[in-house]
Amino acid sequence: MIAAALLAFELGGCSSGLLDPAGPIGTSERIILLDTTAIMLAILVSAIDGAHLSAAGFSGMTLAVAAVSPGQFADRISVTDAGGAA
Repeated sequence: MIAAALLAFELGGCSSGLLDPAGPIGTSERIILLDTTAIMLAILVSAIDGAHLSAAGFSGMTLAVAAVSPGQFADRISVTDAGGAA
């Protein structure tokens, strides 16, 4: 709380900043800055959504694997084990 008040006090005297352009070049820089921020945000949001969707898919697969009965593939496992032991 104190840090926020101190920051507000320090920044209260600022009259110009990065998004306060002067002239046509400053306006162009502001547009480029906002456009690149929007593009990066779109890429970041889509990457996070993709991670959540793949995690949800894997958690669904995990639940499906847990539903398999323990002895369902026992014959395939024993054939593989017998071949490896010999």
